[in-house]
Amino acid sequence: MKASVAVTQRNGRLAVEVSDDGVGGADLDRGTGLRGLADRLVALDGRLEIDSKPPHGTIVRAILPGPQHAQVRGLGATACAPNE
Repeated sequence: MKASVAVTQRNGRLAVEVSDDGVGGADLDRGTGLRGLADRLVALDGRLEIDSKPPHGTIVRAILPGPQHAQVRGLGATACAPNE
């Protein structure tokens, strides 16, 4: 299986897209992983898009406010290295 990740910025929004060539069939309403991700994105004024029609793989796209919008709302991100 092959997977790819793309990050783009357009119209003041940031999009993170993960795609694979697997069997497809991901469903937001089955399980908690995708639902939890969708809930977190909504809390940040974002959204989750899923395209996963069997047997054609899956595309999961997280769309977030761009850095300018995030700073205005007081949102920020911190990157940390794992403890060694």
